[in-house]
Amino acid sequence: MPQQARNATVGLGVRIQALRFLLRDRDAKYTTAFDAVFEAEDMEILKSPPRAPKTNAHCERVLGSIRREVLDHTLILSEKHARHVPGRVSTALQ
Repeated sequence: MPQQARNATVGLGVRIQALRFLLRDRDAKYTTAFDAVFEAEDMEILKSPPRAPKTNAHCERVLGSIRREVLDHTLILSEKHARHVPGRVSTALQ
């Protein structure tokens, strides 16, 4: 998992500087090494509450709503541009 975290931070490039928080669950696969990768980028790690199984569903619902709202207001200029837009548009092209 720490390698996946490093890959994610490298993939985000300079955009990672705009991120302040990482919200994650309390799964054992997220070790201190995983958290250290994001803390090195000055991000605060927020863990979901213990014994709160519905928290993840609420987060996914909010993120889905945000994604749909953003895509409703995004003007796609070309197929190449559509491949960089997250969500339904880029998966529809594959």
